[in-house]
Amino acid sequence: MTHWTKAAARLGNLDDLASSAAWHSLERYMGMSIRRHLSTVVSQLAREGELLRGAFAAAVSPADLLKARRQLLNFRNRYSRVEMTLMFFADAINTRTNPKVSGYLKAYDILGGLEGEPAPLGWHRRESRRRHQDHAP
Repeated sequence: MTHWTKAAARLGNLDDLASSAAWHSLERYMGMSIRRHLSTVVSQLAREGELLRGAFAAAVSPADLLKARRQLLNFRNRYSRVEMTLMFFADAINTRTNPKVSGYLKAYDILGGLEGEPAPLGWHRRESRRRHQDHAP
């Protein structure tokens, strides 16, 4: 049990997930949102670990120990899911430090209207018709 609760506590340092350059490569609002979400997830896991530690400390009967054991198994599963989530985000964030991939992602952001002012719906059709009319004989 101690192994799992200490491991959960170590997940709390989000700077271990990605370099500061990788975090800074994210748009500010997105980086803050991701950090806040991941911090919340890790904090919840740490609280569950403390509850688990308390359940083992308070166990006085075989039934109590069986219940605490089930809680430990649930905690291990939850830890694995949290760790997998953190690794997913670490990979996604660190990918932006590769200049080629970063360029592609920024281009997709622009094309998707995520950066700057998004184009109004139907804009490309109207623009295409206007260009066609300008070049008509």
